Amino acid sequence: MMILECVVTRTEAALGLDCGQHEGEEGLWIRAILANSPASKAQPQLFEGDRIVGIDGESLEGLDFAEAISRIRDAGPVVRITVERHAAFSLDAFVFEIAPRLLAVASSCPFASLARAPPRGLLKTKRRGRVRVWDLGCDDAPAHAKCLRSALQDASYDAFGWISLARLPALSHAVKLGAAVGAWLRASDNIAVLCDTSGANLRVALGAATAMRIGARIVAHDLDDSAFESYDRYLDAADLRADLSLDKLPPSFKRWLTHLDVALLSRRAPNPAPLVVIGVEASSPATPLALDNPSFDVADLAVSANLRPAAPSTDRLLVAYSAVVVRDEFSVTLRSGRYPVLRFASSTAFLDPGEPRVPRAALDIFPNYRRHVPADFYLVLRLAPSNTSDAPPRLLIPENDAALLALGTHALLGDA
Repeated sequence: MMILECVVTRTEAALGLDCGQHEGEEGLWIRAILANSPASKAQPQLFEGDRIVGIDGESLEGLDFAEAISRIRDAGPVVRITVERHAAFSLDAFVFEIAPRLLAVASSCPFASLARAPPRGLLKTKRRGRVRVWDLGCDDAPAHAKCLRSALQDASYDAFGWISLARLPALSHAVKLGAAVGAWLRASDNIAVLCDTSGANLRVALGAATAMRIGARIVAHDLDDSAFESYDRYLDAADLRADLSLDKLPPSFKRWLTHLDVALLSRRAPNPAPLVVIGVEASSPATPLALDNPSFDVADLAVSANLRPAAPSTDRLLVAYSAVVVRDEFSVTLRSGRYPVLRFASSTAFLDPGEPRVPRAALDIFPNYRRHVPADFYLVLRLAPSNTSDAPPRLLIPENDAALLALGTHALLGDA
């Protein structure tokens, strides 16, 4: 790794840098550099994949994303940017083992660096065998995905992507991943690798938990006791327990892992039919809700609707009426103006018609509003059966392991 100081002369307000921040890491990484911008003329040259660790001699250590960006914006006409840069490297330096023959790539891997300095000895693992890489972040970082794909000389590449709502994967998409990994690992010399070229760890964590729970069925490995145990196994292997332990994540992530376990045990959806959201109620009996122009968003993977409170709404009670049909994964979000305050995310497969009351502890509360949502707050969903309430039983996971293997095989062949 090299440490460089690159000088940028500001000829306009913006430097022309598109920056991101990896989970659990300090500093900023350069995702893109605008052509003909001040940053594109830096001396020495800046590259995508460089990690910015200092501005004008001051470290970015301890700063969150917004503070680090402000440090760049507030710099003077000549900006000295200190970056860490990886030279030619082996991807093996960023690969770790989660379970036998199931590996993952750390989010700190400088995928963009592959374009300018193709690494040597990619994925020359200690085990000899065929390697297949599943990229869960290719849709969010197509340039990085292209760099990785072009550099893989001894591995096949699967642009798997991530179909999700409220940061949680669609269960059917996750099952497909787990089945594909399991089908690949059926051959005793095959090696599976999970990565996210957008730099996120959480997708790989959930993907790894699914691959271990479902893939183990196909490979005939010993099963973990639960998806939670598989998730923890990934955190320990990746050394991410301090950042991504479930007690630090919104409650919807625990709910999703529970749904995965229930699906694996029952195979069928407890509720096979869509539901109709006919109303949403947000209540804070003891403390007024200080919200500006509140509203609710109801969404699934296909539809989205914005609901305005109706009478008898007050500063302690917000009521909205609707007739939004939701299928499978869906979310209800309370907003203050255009800003999200809190969210309930679940799946119709695990809910029945009725009026479930969701307490504060079961809601995903956005950081800026955690102190503003009272302890007695709760959300009530008014759910009605759809016209297809007599729907036949629906499988969440293929009914037997042979069918699960067939799903994984079709996924490997690109047929699923």
